[in-house]
Amino acid sequence: MNGVKRIAIVATFSLLIATGTTAQNAVTQWNSIAISEARSSAAPGSATPGGAGVYVAYVQLAVYNAVNAIDGRFEPYKYSLTAPAGASEDAAAIEAAYRTLRHLLPDRAMSLDAAYSSALAAIPDGPDKTDGQDVGLASANALIALRAGDGLGANVPYPGEGAGGDKQHGENAKTNGDCSFLDGAHHRPIRPLATQNSY
Repeated sequence: MNGVKRIAIVATFSLLIATGTTAQNAVTQWNSIAISEARSSAAPGSATPGGAGVYVAYVQLAVYNAVNAIDGRFEPYKYSLTAPAGASEDAAAIEAAYRTLRHLLPDRAMSLDAAYSSALAAIPDGPDKTDGQDVGLASANALIALRAGDGLGANVPYPGEGAGGDKQHGENAKTNGDCSFLDGAHHRPIRPLATQNSY
């Protein structure tokens, strides 16, 4: 997938964040859950206006690859998965989103567990559901491994602090410590998600 297509994917999900799209299926339902949980989390930068979108992008990349492994219509993002015939796309999407969110937002475990149980209960039990869950789990694990150490949530001091810098921002950085007053302060050093050179 070229950089333009990847950017289009991330832009689509950013648009969903901005418009507050109502859930119509498992993918959009868990997009809404991801937005809400990120905004409610104490994870670094997740409650900032732009920061929640970064966490949601991780979730939706895992969901995209899980569903695409079953549907097979598009090129996967950075890693490929195989899926048994008939695997449930909804179960795959739910599992991928849930597992990624549990990793990224551990303080939201109770709320995520409740949403997960409720969503899975709506899918009939059987091998298709189980196979879908297996694909979703594999996708979440692959994305988490792929993005390990990529700078998400890094504590980065404001670059203007100190001699010659912006005194007001420097003072704010000293007061707040983690520069959380800046949109995206915890995401400045993050390895890119949607360029040819991302990992």
